[in-house]
Amino acid sequence: MFRATPRPLGGPAARQHRESAAARAPDGGGQFIAYFQPRVRLSDGAVLGFEALARWRANDGTIVPPAVFLPRLTERTTLLLRMLEGVLATSAQWRGQGIDLPVSVNIEARQLVQPEFTEAVFTLAARYPGSLPRLHFELLESGAVENYEQTNATIRALRSHGVRFYLDDFGAGFATPLHLKRLAISAVKLDREFVQGVVVSEVDRTVVVALIAIAKAFGCTVVAEGVESELILRAVAAVGCDEAQGYAIARPLPAGDVLPWLRACGRPIEG
Repeated sequence: MFRATPRPLGGPAARQHRESAAARAPDGGGQFIAYFQPRVRLSDGAVLGFEALARWRANDGTIVPPAVFLPRLTERTTLLLRMLEGVLATSAQWRGQGIDLPVSVNIEARQLVQPEFTEAVFTLAARYPGSLPRLHFELLESGAVENYEQTNATIRALRSHGVRFYLDDFGAGFATPLHLKRLAISAVKLDREFVQGVVVSEVDRTVVVALIAIAKAFGCTVVAEGVESELILRAVAAVGCDEAQGYAIARPLPAGDVLPWLRACGRPIEG
């Protein structure tokens, strides 16, 4: 949820305009919205789900990425819960139109151990029956896990209701093998820097192969993110990734564009 997509469009003037709009974000004058980027299975190209990415839409219509507005936010859990409610509502609308795909939301380890977090998730999900099995959380691996026991207790409580957990930015942060050993993680998303380097650097390719081996030793599905070209798409499939996400498949989409994209993309839909 808190990730900026790479290569923002626009020159210095556009960037200054986004930053000016973002400066007003914590004080109102706009709203948080979600964009959705698809995740596909590499073996057959099937669409498996979407990742929800937070954006700030200012009153003038400017769409501001999180790299610009997040440093100005003092309470990210509020954003998470607001985003989560919006994602659950959107998913329910999709199910009503015959599309039953999971959506993932990024979360920080410190948010998982907040006492009210699990109750807040259950309260929101109660408004949208059947939503929890289609909800995935992506735990930001770049943040330290200070209390494995408490974090895992929250993960297991949510997993018992069908929620799946991914380890995001795999290979870029703290204690990678320990996260997989100590936490009930279903899948990992390889860090985009290694993914994008797999076609230009033998070192990066070797690291990716090693990370895939580690993840699969713990029974995890492996997702390559930041896949920005067909060349990278073929390369990550060749080294053993199971799924992929990135510009080579689709840029993040406004909610209203998701169903038209699914109808037009020509890919199988899993769900």
